[in-house]
Amino acid sequence: MRWGVAVWLAASLAVTGCYRKPAPVPENVATIAAIPEPEPAPTATRVPLDYAALDQKDPDRVLQFYASAIANADWLGAARVWGEGSGVDGPALERRYGHVDSPTLQYGRGEVEGAAGSLYYEVPATLTGASGAVLGKGKVTLRRVNNVTGATPSQLRWHFAAGTPII
Repeated sequence: MRWGVAVWLAASLAVTGCYRKPAPVPENVATIAAIPEPEPAPTATRVPLDYAALDQKDPDRVLQFYASAIANADWLGAARVWGEGSGVDGPALERRYGHVDSPTLQYGRGEVEGAAGSLYYEVPATLTGASGAVLGKGKVTLRRVNNVTGATPSQLRWHFAAGTPII
C-alpha cells in the first residue's frame, strides 16, 4: 500500500507543479500582438465586356471594348474589332500577346472624319505589359461605312481599318 500512496503523491505533485500563475508583465514592456493571417493574393479582375459597343456609333466605346478584351485575354472577343479579311483572329492575337502579363491598351482621342461613304477615327494608342514594357505603339484607325445602301452589318460597325498595326 505504501507503494500506491507514493505513486499517488508523486502524480499529485507533478500535476500541481505544472500549473504556475503567469508572471505579471512589467508596464514598460510592450506586448506582442497576435500576428494576423495573411490575406489571400488578389486575383485578376476581369472587366465585363460590353458587346453592345460593337454595334454602336461610338468609336471610343469600341476601343474600350477592345482594351477590356485584351486585358481579359479574351482573344476571340478582341478579334471582333478587326474587319473581315484583316487576317487578325483570336489565335493571332493570342500568339502575339498571350505570353504578356496584364496587357493594357491606352489610347487617345480622335475626331471622326468622312471620306467617300466611310467614316474614319484615328487615335494614338500604346499597348504595355505589367512591367511597363511597350509592346506596340502607333496610330490606330477605326473605320465604318456611313449608311451606304447595300452595306453589310459588319461594314456598318466600327472596326480596325486595313493597315492598322496589331496592337
